[in-house]
Amino acid sequence: MNVFKPLIVFNMLQSPRLLGDASASFARNMVDKLEPAWDASPRIWRSPRCWITALNPSVGYDRAVKIGKTALSENLTLRAAGVQLGLSRGGVRQVDTAIAEGESRSELGRERLTGLVKRSITLAGHRTSVALEPEFWQAIASQAQVRGLTISAFVADVDAKRVPQRPLASALRVAVLQSSR
Repeated sequence: MNVFKPLIVFNMLQSPRLLGDASASFARNMVDKLEPAWDASPRIWRSPRCWITALNPSVGYDRAVKIGKTALSENLTLRAAGVQLGLSRGGVRQVDTAIAEGESRSELGRERLTGLVKRSITLAGHRTSVALEPEFWQAIASQAQVRGLTISAFVADVDAKRVPQRPLASALRVAVLQSSR
């Protein structure tokens, strides 16, 4: 039994090296060579495939798949495919609403890709993330310093005073604007 321990130790020492070499090779040969297809982005956002998931909660998985397949195969919009498949007016309205909600979420996703800074903060014993523009984080840091607080304490103070319906990021922006007056 003891004769295998040197072999086990040798293999344990080799594993991190192999993993490190593989990670470095992956980064060098794959990640560093990736380029975003910026010219294709608008076409992808408008593609029915992006919105099939948004339809799922409102019209159900099976209908969403049927609508998506019809839209793709016949080069239709999701709304037109829904009408063609005999969705009721209410169903078509649900498709419109789901797409509108999905578009607003995708706009947030695009904003996140174009410059929002996300920070994790503990509020009332729970971790939460807040995404804001770098300029707002700078303003929060300076206002927290003026008040003798840490950024986390400043955020906790705003969180304690905000209306429950208002998102924390919005409350922070409003707090920064109000205190700069």
